[in-house]
Amino acid sequence: MAAQAAQAYLTKWLVKQAVYVRTTAAVPLVIDNLDREFSVVGGNWVTSTPPDRLGPNNRYAAAGDGSAKVRFTPRITGSTRPIVVVGL
Repeated sequence: MAAQAAQAYLTKWLVKQAVYVRTTAAVPLVIDNLDREFSVVGGNWVTSTPPDRLGPNNRYAAAGDGSAKVRFTPRITGSTRPIVVVGL
């Protein structure tokens, strides 16, 4: 309980110092479309090779009805269980 109180205090202090800010702004997420864990589930995806991107190519879908979906299933090894939180 003391650790939670300390964390809450520290978070409030960081926000007040303008060092830590919660935001709903989009954050770029890069997943390698050439990894074997990557697969297209549905929709129309375009493969392009712009010079200013990471890797030899990338894939994207235009804004639409939400039918464009991909799946990335990472291989996780070891005895610890990772915590992954994604909000899109």
